Amino acid sequence: MRVFLPFLHVISHKHEKRCGKGLMPRFFMLRLLPLLVLVGGCSEPEVYKPLIEISNAELTRPAEDVLRVTLDYELVPEERLPLPYKEIVVSPLEPQVKIFAALEEFILSVDTVIVKIGIPPQSVDWQELSDKEECCVVSLKGLVEEGGTYERISNHLRVLPPEPPQ
Repeated sequence: MRVFLPFLHVISHKHEKRCGKGLMPRFFMLRLLPLLVLVGGCSEPEVYKPLIEISNAELTRPAEDVLRVTLDYELVPEERLPLPYKEIVVSPLEPQVKIFAALEEFILSVDTVIVKIGIPPQSVDWQELSDKEECCVVSLKGLVEEGGTYERISNHLRVLPPEPPQ
């Protein structure tokens, strides 16, 4: 909303200078505002193919520069291995931090995954992630083709932020 209002205000003033003050500029501004708010409020929906159900996700920090992700997974009943993806990644800190870690190929339809992700120093503000309401969403994403985009292939779980290392 804040992005569009100054833009409309500037257009409105230019239009008034050319056309004179009157009802016409206000009429157009009032007609365009709902359209721009509607367009600005809509984003392309995330592609979601529920192939895997994840549960019992947990984030821990065994060291300052390591994030450990533990989760259980189960393929939905109608899916068979191997899954049709070039790569499957876990995304543990969304929406604040976009990091991915590649997973080994699934060889069992029900199992536990444990991944250690190296985090470069100073790349994550752990204080920002301490808010239990905002952090952290864990999900699995799959890459269909090289150079393509990742699509979410599991449910997403909201988990507690990782505690600082002891």
